[in-house]
Amino acid sequence: MSMAVSNSPFTFVVIVGIVTNILSVVGVVICNKYIIEVDNFNFSVFLSFLHFAFTTMGMRMLLALNYFTYTEAPFSGVLPLAMGSLLSVAFMNLNLAYNSVGFYQLSKLACIPFTLFVQYTFYNQSVSRSVQLTLVPITFGVGYATVYDLSLSSIGFAFAVCAVVATAMAQIFTNTYQKSLDCNALQLLYHTAPYITLVSHKHTYANIHIHIYTHTRTHSKHTYTHIFIFIFTYMLTHAAYLFLLMLTHVLPLCRAC
Repeated sequence: MSMAVSNSPFTFVVIVGIVTNILSVVGVVICNKYIIEVDNFNFSVFLSFLHFAFTTMGMRMLLALNYFTYTEAPFSGVLPLAMGSLLSVAFMNLNLAYNSVGFYQLSKLACIPFTLFVQYTFYNQSVSRSVQLTLVPITFGVGYATVYDLSLSSIGFAFAVCAVVATAMAQIFTNTYQKSLDCNALQLLYHTAPYITLVSHKHTYANIHIHIYTHTRTHSKHTYTHIFIFIFTYMLTHAAYLFLLMLTHVLPLCRAC
């Protein structure tokens, strides 16, 4: 009974974390799709820049709060992982921009069988039979949506394929370099996020200038209002993540006292 009581704060934090994660992911996807479709916001790379800029600030804050310890990591080891993560987020944003939300979510599920396929083919790593069976409905669902989704275009399908490949490789890179660099996930993210932010910022700058020279129409005041609301929502989302992370860090200390 005492064990159940002592673990109840952790159970509450886990449940709140799961719910917050689901709401945050769904909210960000809807916000992204809204400003792309309704406001004709054509700067998908800027969304990637926002993602990693807030991640960079959040990781610095967590380090200052001693949530994790700093570990050195060479640039040569961090760069491939950073580029893989950047390509994953960038292509996923383009995937969302050119496809429906439903197909976008299905393409994210397609990352699972493709990642396992790459691991089995190139790394000789297999999974249990029960895991293999769960891939059947996922693969069938993605294939069915690809054939019967009338809104799917060739460029949208191409971006979806690139997003799946980039995401799978980023996950494999993370697993590989996490072992070789002897860093945990937070330590790796601390090192990679600034590089990704810098590169995506440069591409955002070029993307905006290309848009200015190729489009005579400017965004309306209504558009920028929604962009501001999106950025503010993004800040609140990351603040919620930080609060939950700090809460899970403080609770064990409180129980140990």
